[in-house]
Amino acid sequence: MTFQGYRLYDRRTLDRIGFIVHAKQLGLSLDEVRELVDVWDRDRCTPVQEHLAHAVASKLDAVEARIAELAGFADQLRATLVRLTGPSPAGPCADDCPCAGADAAALPAGGPVVRVLPLLDADTATRDGAR
Repeated sequence: MTFQGYRLYDRRTLDRIGFIVHAKQLGLSLDEVRELVDVWDRDRCTPVQEHLAHAVASKLDAVEARIAELAGFADQLRATLVRLTGPSPAGPCADDCPCAGADAAALPAGGPVVRVLPLLDADTATRDGAR
């Protein structure tokens, strides 16, 4: 430590911090980073590279799966937007109306979920809001 109170780090510590920052930028969890640092501390690059390649491949698979889910959801949103820009029924919204979400069953897994709850009228509601 310097007389001004600053810490001094050796090259190895700075390299270790840089490695940790890079691993976090790749989206690895703290547990994955901890495991990689344990391997990195053994001073052999080959095992670090192998572990990092495995972690990155796993992360890439997860990202590509999520991209596919989001692409499906984007398709659903586009189709809904097309229906919403079409003609409207003369009366109130109904089950077959574009506003009613007749295609909600076609939403991809991970898409938004809407739950419709019945309203209570003042005569049937108790003080705490339950029936």
